[in-house]
Amino acid sequence: MTRFVQSTPAFPVRDLDASAAFYGRVCGHGVRARGDRFALLGRDGESLLLWLSDDEDWRGREGAGPVVRGAESFLAGTA
Repeated sequence: MTRFVQSTPAFPVRDLDASAAFYGRVCGHGVRARGDRFALLGRDGESLLLWLSDDEDWRGREGAGPVVRGAESFLAGTA
């Protein structure tokens, strides 16, 4: 059986600065690494990854809506 030693949850955010400030203020996480589209936060040996999810262009793309049927066959092929 696989044993996980550490796991880092990743959260999509619309505003990296505001989100990093929130987790710092509320949870005590400090910034360990920062890029243009991500921030790695940490506290007491634990990590939290924030990634910028600000792409709104998909709204205007043809067929970019949620999958409402046919997902079962796709998911069955990925197992």
